[in-house]
Amino acid sequence: MNDYEMLQTVKYGYAMANAMPPVKEVAYQVIDSNENDGVILKIKEILKGNY
Repeated sequence: MNDYEMLQTVKYGYAMANAMPPVKEVAYQVIDSNENDGVILKIKEILKGNY
């Protein structure tokens, strides 16, 4: 829940798939879990222009 307020203030906030439901509700997009390298996969997607 520590990211909840931050995600409400940014335009493009991402939550991990394993985040708590309230966090996922306020996120711009829910990405894969940290166990599945969700952050690096999203970064690679953005750098390729596939976002």
